[in-house]
Amino acid sequence: MFYSNFDFFFFQQVVILTYYYPDKSFDLPTDFDPTRFSIEASVQTGQANLLLKFLKLEDSMLYECRVQVRGDTTGNTAATTNVVVLVPPTKPICNVQGKPEYGQNINLTCVSEEASPSPTYKWESYDVQNNLRPLDPQSTVNGGILSLFDVTKEMSGYYVCTSTNKVGSASSNFTLSIVSLPPTKPILNVQGKPEYGQNINLTCVSEEASPSPTYKWESYDVLNNLRPLDPKSTVKGGILSLFNVTKETSGYYICTSTNKVGSASSNFTLSVLPPSLNIGSTAGIIGGVAAALILLVIIICCCYCRKKKQQEEAYAMGAPEYTDKDPDGNDENHHPQESSVVYSDSKGPITRRDQYEEKSEHNDDRRSDINDRRRDYDDRRSDFDDRRSDFDDRRSDINDRRRDYDDRRSDFDDQRSNYSDRRDKYSDRNERYDDDRHYDDERRYDDRRGQR
Repeated sequence: MFYSNFDFFFFQQVVILTYYYPDKSFDLPTDFDPTRFSIEASVQTGQANLLLKFLKLEDSMLYECRVQVRGDTTGNTAATTNVVVLVPPTKPICNVQGKPEYGQNINLTCVSEEASPSPTYKWESYDVQNNLRPLDPQSTVNGGILSLFDVTKEMSGYYVCTSTNKVGSASSNFTLSIVSLPPTKPILNVQGKPEYGQNINLTCVSEEASPSPTYKWESYDVLNNLRPLDPKSTVKGGILSLFNVTKETSGYYICTSTNKVGSASSNFTLSVLPPSLNIGSTAGIIGGVAAALILLVIIICCCYCRKKKQQEEAYAMGAPEYTDKDPDGNDENHHPQESSVVYSDSKGPITRRDQYEEKSEHNDDRRSDINDRRRDYDDRRSDFDDRRSDFDDRRSDINDRRRDYDDRRSDFDDQRSNYSDRRDKYSDRNERYDDDRHYDDERRYDDRRGQR
């Protein structure tokens, strides 16, 4: 009896399976699945067979068998074989690399994640009406990559990728839409200060356009006449560079953005100012003038309101006119008409003398009221004299108003000097009025009493 062992090596990842004879036992790695492998060996026939179960793609590898017999060193002790597990391609995954925009270069990729042996790839193109068409002559195919150059809207459509090996094939389609956009209205800006002697840049950018646009600048003077660009100016892309600008550089500048789909324009007004009259200084001057005008208007309004108020106060302080009538509007020589009716109460008839005494008391009360008014007027006159010193320049206006509304004397000072005479005269009239009234009442009373 002799002993031998068979070793199997997997070369892509080193796995050693050892079979011992005649024990018929295996020595396997700890992370190896014994249910997927088995060895059948016979010393008499000199054969050992490795059985692989439930094949997977990763089982494709190089296998080596080594035989070790104690005391036997002759002959070939090892042999190798390559095992290829055949797997049909899975459905390809297609993608686009790059921007599918007008004029761009893009790649369409196609990959089957599993296939054994490795597959070959084929591309076909269909237009938007699903009609088969040849690939663009400038396109190239490298493996599963289809390269398209300077794409146009006509390249839009459906692209079909087929992955094939000796076991089978699989296909996927991809929809390609080439975006074509006319330029949007350009946005214009100025870089730098538009002042005498400065260098500035006028920028022009269309935010959306496919394919990328080209830019063109035109210049018009302040009278809207077309003129050539300054010989020293440069244009790079959408940037117009102006050097050592002067007043003549001012005007209108038009930028036109153009691509194969369409075009759009914008204009820009350039005003070149002296260094001392830049925008900030101009705004400050305008703000100061506006503030001064507002302040002036406020002062004028205040003066007008104050003058109007003073005129109203001065008019309200004007001297009242005194006439020769008593407070009830009766003339100084007019005596109330005596009534011939004598009324009586429970105590008996009321005589004319009683009525006269009551009226006399009432007249005394009226005289007292007149004296009170006279004192009030004196107080007002004193206050008016104080105010007169402050409003001498308005006295002529007050006098005009007094002549228009009251028909008073034009000279207020004369009116005040005559007031004392009138007051004395008024007092004399009051005394005469009392004497006459007393005399007439007595006489009428005596006459009536004699008639009875």
